[in-house]
Amino acid sequence: TIVTLAIGYVASIVLARSLGPAGRGLVAVIQSDVVLVAALAGLGTPTAITYFASRRERFQPSLSGFALIYAFGLAAVAALGVLIGGGWLANNQGEGFDPRLWWLGAALIPLMYYEYFVASLLNARRAYGMQNTLNILGRVGTLTATLCLVTGFGWGVAGGLVAAAMISLVRIAGCL
Repeated sequence: TIVTLAIGYVASIVLARSLGPAGRGLVAVIQSDVVLVAALAGLGTPTAITYFASRRERFQPSLSGFALIYAFGLAAVAALGVLIGGGWLANNQGEGFDPRLWWLGAALIPLMYYEYFVASLLNARRAYGMQNTLNILGRVGTLTATLCLVTGFGWGVAGGLVAAAMISLVRIAGCL
């Protein structure tokens, strides 16, 4: 936990110094929206998955299929939400920034939901060591991506959002 927090802290400092207050604030707003939508739209399914996957191992493939289908459904709903309300979001939450950033935020919603699923599956398998290892590797990935995409390539807020997605990508790949 201490290592994960330390790496995350350094990544946050690099991101804040590279983007400035407005850019870092927009990354935080979009991340908050993504977490909120993924948690609410998940309807408690990650917790249910932990329960059912821990009771019978044979349920795990079916639950994996359910989570994948649900993530694709969330992707469609998120895309529709940005199509309908993306302009409003850009004007009220990210004024002065590229409105296309909300499409990137919409893409992060199913990714985060599927990350919740993988964490639930790891909990059901009692693979706490694997989960801790993946957390550390994900934070290292986030720090590396922040240094490369935001500081190195100058991708700005979009680079910050892609870098923030690295922890989800690492955890999903590691679990699979």
